[in-house]
Amino acid sequence: MKTLKRKTFYLLILLFFGTCMVCYANPLTVKAVQWEMGEQYITDQQQFWDDVEIILDDSTEGALVVFPEYTSVFLALDSYGHIIERHDDFLSAWNEISSVYGHASIRELFIKESLYIHQMLYRWQQLAREYRCYIIPGSFFTYDFDQKALVNRTVVIDPSGTTIYSQDKVFCTPFEEYYCGIEGAAVEDAAPFMINGQKIALTLCRDTFFKQWDPQMGRVDLWIDIKANGAAYDLTEQQRFERGVPVRIKNTGSRYGLTLCLTGSLFDLFWEGESSLKETSGLKVIASETTREYDHFSFVID
Repeated sequence: MKTLKRKTFYLLILLFFGTCMVCYANPLTVKAVQWEMGEQYITDQQQFWDDVEIILDDSTEGALVVFPEYTSVFLALDSYGHIIERHDDFLSAWNEISSVYGHASIRELFIKESLYIHQMLYRWQQLAREYRCYIIPGSFFTYDFDQKALVNRTVVIDPSGTTIYSQDKVFCTPFEEYYCGIEGAAVEDAAPFMINGQKIALTLCRDTFFKQWDPQMGRVDLWIDIKANGAAYDLTEQQRFERGVPVRIKNTGSRYGLTLCLTGSLFDLFWEGESSLKETSGLKVIASETTREYDHFSFVID
């Protein structure tokens, strides 16, 4: 009888504190930045950081500021800006870079720029600390020495400048696999993370279309899909977007889903898409006013 009472007491304590954890989740302001990529950020990276600081300076302290996939990828090309500005297409620029610098592949280029990638990440950490906010700086290509693989990675940085979570893309695109040598990670390596007691899931672009994420992430308060959609945002693409975050949050009973798109162009590459916040029902709460240029919007998860 004493054992039963003790177990009942422990259960009541767990239920009490579990209920309190739910009750005391604090509102979280999220700023979704629909970044517009352009050659100017490769040839003059100070302009990149200046524009990022304008965005952060106008953000609420303690907010989560999210940038789309690929926002940080092309920063690794800093040393090649003088070549890039002479070319209009990706392959011709790459051929000259390869000829001048002796890189055998794009994969080798990004591996050799690993030190710069770490410096870039440190800069994002400094900004999170300076502006007292959480930052998801899009994604970047980095060499994982443990996995011995080049990966497409995103991270979450807290207001102290600490990286509290990282996640690698699993289902890579043909461009990433065949041109860049990116290797996919495992779904099992990812998990939801917490900010202000709010449970958040994160997927990178193409990953979001796969149902394997549903049991892995489960029900969350906010599901974020950071995208770099390299196709014209026509009716076909609009319908395809509906098979991403809206399906994930409906299948898992999650509260909200954020689709956040990269826009702009570089060489003959371009990106388009509507950034939006949707409820479980599919109702669109807020959306970007353009699918081809810079935009941003903010909302609160309470």
